[in-house]
Amino acid sequence: MNSSNCISSPQGMDSAARPALEDGTLARWQSPQPDVTGSSTPLADRGPPPRREDDAVKEPAGTEMGNPWEMLASHLRVVLGSILAGPWPESPPFWAETTAPKEFSIDEINQYDDYIRPNHVPLFAAAAKQFQVYVLVRKTNKASLEYMGRPGYTGKRLDCKWKTANRDVGFHRLAGLVASPEIQPQAFVGAKLESAWREWRQHQEMILKLPAGTDPTGLDLRGSHKPYALQLNPRHQHYGCVVWIEEGILQPRYIHADYDLYALVPAANPGQRAAPRQDEMLGIAHSAGPQWFSFMHWMDQQLGFPMIFHGEQEHFLPHVEDEVIAFFPDGKTIRLLEGKAAIEKFYAVTLGGRQPAKTR
Repeated sequence: MNSSNCISSPQGMDSAARPALEDGTLARWQSPQPDVTGSSTPLADRGPPPRREDDAVKEPAGTEMGNPWEMLASHLRVVLGSILAGPWPESPPFWAETTAPKEFSIDEINQYDDYIRPNHVPLFAAAAKQFQVYVLVRKTNKASLEYMGRPGYTGKRLDCKWKTANRDVGFHRLAGLVASPEIQPQAFVGAKLESAWREWRQHQEMILKLPAGTDPTGLDLRGSHKPYALQLNPRHQHYGCVVWIEEGILQPRYIHADYDLYALVPAANPGQRAAPRQDEMLGIAHSAGPQWFSFMHWMDQQLGFPMIFHGEQEHFLPHVEDEVIAFFPDGKTIRLLEGKAAIEKFYAVTLGGRQPAKTR
């Protein structure tokens, strides 16, 4: 490491030199107080841990969601609780301690593990019944499923356009996490490498530049003015992965896939696609249907951590080659739609000729 980019660590601290940030300032040292996971102490005050699937308060069917401001405040409590609370008990593997509700057997929910976490299947089915909508969710990177709800990890926000890796490389655990194709090109398979490069080049300005070899999880990066950084320590298991730092005010979190909603379709009038609300989120144009916010709020309450970060795909894209899991309003029926032709047929027959957006 170039000595011009570092200074000696504070006296009495057995640690590496402090790297310079891209603006020439020096990263401040965090107090070396390990938490139960061995990561650095969070910069923000710890709050109560977010609720998990088994202790989330579930609203009875037919209950009104209430005042929009109360809904927003409640949703922010879930999101901020997950972000700022610090590490909370490790999630078990999704196949362990899974209690299937009476509508589903363990075998039934496990058959969808290529799309979403099996223990989330009953929650999406319940949401479809609660809101009386068809819920269509795009297939999630299966390797991301194990990271959902774990301390030190979070789902992709709307402004995170980079791709999650397809596979691990050597001892580096990359599959399911957002990674740099520049550092780890072998983590991406087939056409995904090309799209990963395209998105990486377009949005590199959002990444905090740190010296080679730097582990951002051990630094106080406040004042960095960047939302993301890279794990640059080759000895780290997630070398080359992106971490969310939000200008250094958050404990760094590695990023896994979120749940991408394809559509929320009212059972009462499935053939008519209501005009979406057009606004801006994180500086990016955003479209969402009339039930999106209430649905997102309800689902995040049930999950205990945020996993839905943006509106439905049908409002900003035409049908493309995709794989989708569809939950019916009866709360029981589930169908897999594999490919563009299957999606188009579902829209034409089951959804009464409903049409998605024509262009981007």
